[in-house]
Amino acid sequence: MARLSKAHLSRLESYLKNDDRSEPSLRDVMALAELTTESLQSFYSRFDREVYGELVGISEYILTMRREIASLGVTDLKETRLPSAGIELDEIVRSTEEATNTIMTCAEDLFTLGPDSDNLSDKIGDAATRIMEACAFQDLTGQRIAKVVETLKAIESRVSRFAAAVGSTEGKTELDANEEARAKRKHDLLLNGPQSKSDAVKQTDVDAMMAGGSDQDAIDRLFG
Repeated sequence: MARLSKAHLSRLESYLKNDDRSEPSLRDVMALAELTTESLQSFYSRFDREVYGELVGISEYILTMRREIASLGVTDLKETRLPSAGIELDEIVRSTEEATNTIMTCAEDLFTLGPDSDNLSDKIGDAATRIMEACAFQDLTGQRIAKVVETLKAIESRVSRFAAAVGSTEGKTELDANEEARAKRKHDLLLNGPQSKSDAVKQTDVDAMMAGGSDQDAIDRLFG
């Protein structure tokens, strides 16, 4: 097939620009068709390479996602670790409640004793022994809490690794309707739970506020 020469290109350019009404030669038409075909082949070849590269990238991303999802161990977390952590927390509540009741009962028994009570020494010794036995719950509770913390750390490690693999960037967390309602209720009713020692309001700050006759805004800032 004939190649498009500068002369042919000039004639075609003149024809298109000057609205030349003369019929183009077959050679001109064939040369233009060849140029168009070669141009389209180059375009589609480059287009195919780009699309292929993007598809390969998507495929690799999907494979990475599958590996990371598998490494999360969802079944292990759902069927083993989380139920076990729930059981440990229930046992912590139960043992703490039992120990508290035992200690309070012994304290009440001691308050009922008087100097003239029969077997006073034995009763005091018995109450003290039961209190010490009840305090043993602290060791078991510490072990149970350690198991729960281990589970939380495992979840944190897996989620962090998954987030890094998918290129997640930290941003504002979107809450669903139920979570948003609970968060609003906690904020409105000041249901923040017990504070840590480092975050707790100092008594000196409370005394200074009360002595200075602070307004409601100052009180809200102190306890907010």
